[in-house]
Amino acid sequence: MPALTGFIFFIFIQCVVVVRGVSHRWCRDSTRRKIVKNVTLMHYLPESRVVMPKRRSPSTLVLTCLKEICSSIDWFASHHRQQFVCLTSDLVSRIFNRLKTRPDLTVEHFQLVVTDHVNCIDLSNPYQHDKWDSYIDSVLDIICVRKPNLIRINFSNVLRIPDIFWSHIIQSLTSLQIISLRSTNCSDQQVFTIVKHCRNLRELDLSLCERVTNWSISYLSEEAEEGLKLQHLDLMQTQVDERGIRSALQRCPGLRSLKWRNTINVLGQIYRDLSGNRSLTTPPSFSLHQLISDHSYRLCSLPGAVQLCRHAVQVIIDGPSLLLAKELQSLEHLVCLRELQVLLASNNSSEFQLNFREGFDLILLKHGPTLEHLSLGRIHNVNLQQIARYCRQLTSLSLESNHSYDHTETSTETIQCLSKFHVIIRDRERVDVDDSVRDVPGSCLSALISSKNMKQIKIRACQTLDDDILVNALVGPNLETLELESCSNISMKSLWLVTERSERLSNLKVYRCQLVNYREIAELYAVINEQHCDLDVDYYSDD
Repeated sequence: MPALTGFIFFIFIQCVVVVRGVSHRWCRDSTRRKIVKNVTLMHYLPESRVVMPKRRSPSTLVLTCLKEICSSIDWFASHHRQQFVCLTSDLVSRIFNRLKTRPDLTVEHFQLVVTDHVNCIDLSNPYQHDKWDSYIDSVLDIICVRKPNLIRINFSNVLRIPDIFWSHIIQSLTSLQIISLRSTNCSDQQVFTIVKHCRNLRELDLSLCERVTNWSISYLSEEAEEGLKLQHLDLMQTQVDERGIRSALQRCPGLRSLKWRNTINVLGQIYRDLSGNRSLTTPPSFSLHQLISDHSYRLCSLPGAVQLCRHAVQVIIDGPSLLLAKELQSLEHLVCLRELQVLLASNNSSEFQLNFREGFDLILLKHGPTLEHLSLGRIHNVNLQQIARYCRQLTSLSLESNHSYDHTETSTETIQCLSKFHVIIRDRERVDVDDSVRDVPGSCLSALISSKNMKQIKIRACQTLDDDILVNALVGPNLETLELESCSNISMKSLWLVTERSERLSNLKVYRCQLVNYREIAELYAVINEQHCDLDVDYYSDD
């Protein structure tokens, strides 16, 4: 009897081993078939474009989680505590799509989401969702009924803002501080309505509103004198001209940020007018922290703008055809500079091209310890060694189509705080330019991307970047985005090592890199599917 029991137990163990082996082999074969299927699909895709799995954003993951938890919108009614502080266009679309699956639920259930605790509505870029016009009408109807205590509203790119917002909702927004109407149908009349009812307004974005004119800005300036504490105003690409800008500058005492095409030139003209008045010995000092020049042919008013805005911390010079070194050097008179962007136009005459040694030496000597963001474009003899020596707190560095780089035998120091590094060697449309003097020296490139805090690297048309530099640099655990375009000396060997070394890498973009082909990218895609990596890979070749 014991022998029979032992024999039966032995047969049972053998059956278990066989079943487990078959199950393991079936799972392994199934996984292999899945990978082979994906690789085969990649083989038939056009060589110029390989579609990679898209990484879902954290907000999308949260909303998906909520959708799975909620058996219906009635779930909101069973939870008395507030779940949503910010109402977004994506969330609105998901809720309405959920309502479609439950015919017994009406739009009124949406009121359970909009409560007094909602203080932010972000309905920007809504037209990626179907039937958005009907959604926004329903949402604004419910907001009109519930009247939440809104502090921030974003209507950017909403082509049609329903009339109910201007006629009923805006009257109850006494606590509103921030509103963005960028690229909407907003006109002067709507600006009047906002200023009349929203007395706590701090930020107003009217950029790309083609119906906004000097009329409403003059009224806005008058109200600012009466107590409206507006701090940030964006009037880029509106019908507002220099008269409206002058009114806003001189009559809005708390204005800290004013965006317009040629704010620097307007300030310079005001300074010349004030300087010509002999009765005024000390010109007023404006509280602007931004000095902006956008696509001005001749930037001749920078020194005057600096005299009026000594406390500016951000200077953006984008696109002037002519900029002299003595004008740029006036920035040394600022109290504290944190961000500097100088991008000259591409049609500069050779005799007027700005030289780094003449224009930036005094600026770096004065503001290097406080400078956090630096962007240089189409400058001669850019000295990266000097930037690294003086700008120890630099977190973002952008080098765009500079004419040449001044490099000595001394290797460039590593900027430990650097987290974003962008390099563009040449303009995309100009492929016949000799890049030998425009390219960043290899030793400098290696030092700059070696920061332990590096999160984002974007490099285009750089020939000095090769596998050794990319692998030997300390591109490590904090790297999140790596984008390489037209880097002909980068192969898949270094990209494999970067993906293995960088634990937080979520975006890898490889464009027009000759040593990388679509079959190697397909192998990476297969590994991503097999290991369930949270990595978004995008690739296309020269063809």
